[in-house]
Amino acid sequence: MPIIIEWGNEEKTVVIGTMDWPMTWEEIDTAWQQSMTLMRGVSYPVHMVVVGKTTRFPAGNILTNLQHIIKDIPPNLGLAIMVTDNRFQEIINSILFKVTPRLNKTGHVVPTLEAAYKLIAKEAGKAGK
Repeated sequence: MPIIIEWGNEEKTVVIGTMDWPMTWEEIDTAWQQSMTLMRGVSYPVHMVVVGKTTRFPAGNILTNLQHIIKDIPPNLGLAIMVTDNRFQEIINSILFKVTPRLNKTGHVVPTLEAAYKLIAKEAGKAGK
């Protein structure tokens, strides 16, 4: 399976999506719905971390194909973090975060999963103050 969605911690405050090639836009849509089901199943903030193990995207316009996802962001989304060391993915996700009102302050691109968890811990520290 090219995309795996799962809880990223026992507290169920992090959803992790791991993407690998080959994948289709339909599989991306299904994975998004799976992650939304997890997030909407709780009433507290949940951070979304996507680990991109591939530098490829399915055929078609990336931004056009992701438009419905941008419109379907749950109110309890905390941080949205893309984990990639690929410059192309970094640029695409940075653009997506900047043009999406709900993500322009909470969207981040980091090079490692460890860096993603550090951002989440920092955010948790802010919320506790």
